[in-house]
Amino acid sequence: MPSRKLSEGKTKIIEPAEDPDQVILYFKDDVTGGDGAKHDVLVGKGRVNTAISVRLLKLLEENGIRTHLIKQTGPNQLIAKKLKMIPIEVVCRILAAGHLVGLGKYFQYRQKLNPPVVEFYMKDDALHDPMLNRYHIRALGLATDQEISEIEDATLRTASLLERFLSERAMLLADFKLEFGRDSEGKLVVGDELSTDSMRLWDKNSFEILDKDRFRKDMPKIMELAYLEPLKRICGEDSVHG
Repeated sequence: MPSRKLSEGKTKIIEPAEDPDQVILYFKDDVTGGDGAKHDVLVGKGRVNTAISVRLLKLLEENGIRTHLIKQTGPNQLIAKKLKMIPIEVVCRILAAGHLVGLGKYFQYRQKLNPPVVEFYMKDDALHDPMLNRYHIRALGLATDQEISEIEDATLRTASLLERFLSERAMLLADFKLEFGRDSEGKLVVGDELSTDSMRLWDKNSFEILDKDRFRKDMPKIMELAYLEPLKRICGEDSVHG
């Protein structure tokens, strides 16, 4: 367990690394919902999210999308580039779910969105992460027009990569969340994690939910189906017992 903290969130601890341009990310076993109002601990969840994040961030790197990943250094931790994070959550929706379905007649559950929908949300639990558009982002000085366009492009490229990768493993990607930061050179980089805590995944044939929605909705087999099953499909059978 890390002893020196730069910061601690609901599911991760960040501490300094030996290199001042790097940090250590420690993934906790905590699981939360409703802006942290709902909370539990699932033993082994941190290990699962670390492994899935490393595999998917490597996928992005292999395809020319910059990420903060440097290397995994333990079951629950990795070394990453130190970033100045932009306080925005970028959500990309490929199949209609969540609040889109709440718009009633306009979107049907699991409807394919063509093209995918990119949304921005301010990271602020107290205000329940209000939605922003590029005008808000510019007015708040959070990012330039060029950076917003770069973020949208990287998000849509990520959507294409993840959708294909997960489909080959019998899963449907409904939506996912990315966070971005600036590295020491001021370049935009994908940060945070990329796991079943930050995406909606369904089994391709049965539509079984394979993500944190199982926790949000008080469904059974949370650890087995929201974490271990996706881990097996994304990282291989051996990873489940690693």
